[in-house]
Amino acid sequence: MSSSTFVPPAHGNLLPGEMRFAEDATTLWRALLPELGIEHAHRAEHHGQSGLCGYYKIQTTAGALLFAKVKPPWRAEREALGAEVSTWLFQQGASTLPLQYPPQQGPSGEWIFLYPWLESRFFDESQTQVQNLGRALAFLHNQLARFPVDAGESKSLLDSWKAQLQRVPVAAFVREYKSSLSLVEPVFSSLGSCWAHNDLHRANVLFNTYNHWPTFLDFEDLVGVRSSVLVDVAAVIERFCFWPEVDVPKARLFLAHYLAGQESAVALSAAELVQVGLCRCFHSLTILQAVRDPENPVWGLEVAKFENLIACWQRWEGPLRRALAEI
Repeated sequence: MSSSTFVPPAHGNLLPGEMRFAEDATTLWRALLPELGIEHAHRAEHHGQSGLCGYYKIQTTAGALLFAKVKPPWRAEREALGAEVSTWLFQQGASTLPLQYPPQQGPSGEWIFLYPWLESRFFDESQTQVQNLGRALAFLHNQLARFPVDAGESKSLLDSWKAQLQRVPVAAFVREYKSSLSLVEPVFSSLGSCWAHNDLHRANVLFNTYNHWPTFLDFEDLVGVRSSVLVDVAAVIERFCFWPEVDVPKARLFLAHYLAGQESAVALSAAELVQVGLCRCFHSLTILQAVRDPENPVWGLEVAKFENLIACWQRWEGPLRRALAEI
């Protein structure tokens, strides 16, 4: 959301397995990558991108299935760095997707990223998926703690939040957001900064159809940002446990399996998770306010969504306390 006009998400938060790949692009891809031996290639509908850019399902003559992302040059660097992290994590045994081939540049400067296709489904609310999500996220964080990057090359997520807030100094929620930031800062300091996914929601976590194990996608928001595991834990509580309906047993199940799998001593506090959750939502509002487009109904719906989530987080400390107390 860096332009002056709000642009809806490119694929409407659909998972690759839920996208409708109807537009035949076989001839195009055979010319682009003849070395792959492409049998079929289809483009996702409603991709919201121009030219070659978009999402594709590709089948090779050898029977391999691939998921292709084609990004414009201004988005390609972050995708490449995120793919590097995802590939490294996969090599450590984490549930991520590796690049299948090195990125390649297209005819108009766009970049092509090829990942293995994953037969998957959306989160189905089952206990099996909830506990697997806790275990897989703990393992992901354990491996990210070993990620070989110089911390000096990165910036703090808190600093990024503060910098974005400065772009909307007169927004109605500024005072409340600053209060939450002041409460979160010592929490981040006491836990020590680390790497985290930073963008966990239902479109970035796929579950395998055969064992309900999650796979984490899209590591662009991790690139160059030191964060906290609380950011990811709060995101899962929000999007998988408490919204749109508060489910304390589900939160307890997730948290119990997450804590059991964590190698480091992480003491989770309901009050701290609430403040981190609030900051995440306030940050999304600052991005939306910086690209104000009130005539766009999608922009209005996004603003309303995060305002609603902020109101929810302000009521969720009690349910979180109950979930943590019963572990």
